[in-house]
Amino acid sequence: SFNGILSGFLSSIEQIETVKRLITEFSTPDTKIIIDPVMGDHGRLYSVYTKEMCDDMKKPVLMIVIPVYNEESVLPLTAPRFLQVLQRMVGEGMIDPTSRVLFVNDGSRDSTWSLIRTLTQQDGRFSGISLSRNRGHQNALLAGLMYARERCDITVSIDCDGQDDEGAMVEMVRKYL
Repeated sequence: SFNGILSGFLSSIEQIETVKRLITEFSTPDTKIIIDPVMGDHGRLYSVYTKEMCDDMKKPVLMIVIPVYNEESVLPLTAPRFLQVLQRMVGEGMIDPTSRVLFVNDGSRDSTWSLIRTLTQQDGRFSGISLSRNRGHQNALLAGLMYARERCDITVSIDCDGQDDEGAMVEMVRKYL
């Protein structure tokens, strides 16, 4: 069986025909060959992987960034929904299991920050940061993105109020992949 990675510059018809033969020879309903073309200095560089090899590769880490301000009434309802979307993407092999939901408290005056701290203690997939005072939605989002940039490969932002379609996050990640 085909267990290696074929990488190299394909500049001749003969080399291209070799890749086509490999695809034909080793593609089955259970095993697919994936060709990843990248432009190189001297033409196209192709890497050929089996589906199994791709499944073994490290998945991207996602952080869902959610700015919150005085959301004590909706946070207990929406937080589990965000976690379900995260679990779904992990289960489908789209993202790494270390992916997280990040709440950014924008100086809430109610018990929002206390709820976020409780969520983070109950489930390590939740995390939170709190701004010292209300800075506005866009600044809270920016603070979350700045925090996330060194900790993940993909960020998606969504409002906490449950008005947005959480399924859209799955489609965004699919398009990224």
